[in-house]
Amino acid sequence: MKREDLKQVATDVLQKKYKTFQMAFYVLAGLVGVMFIVSFFNWKEGGFSATVLMPVFFIPMVLINYMNVRKIKKELESREEI
Repeated sequence: MKREDLKQVATDVLQKKYKTFQMAFYVLAGLVGVMFIVSFFNWKEGGFSATVLMPVFFIPMVLINYMNVRKIKKELESREEI
């Protein structure tokens, strides 16, 4: 997947991307939170299994999405100062 330079993207496209990435971040973080709760109760009821570790494997995806949201927000803020 090719990385694009945020400075070359139009402002309206960047705003749409920001809203999309932000919504995806909140949904993903919420789902991982629910996964933590469910896996905790599974661990209490049935002991340790591989499904208990599943939320841990999704944390990097949430962090990467959060970093992308921050980069886009920073670029949008720099454009509004001009």
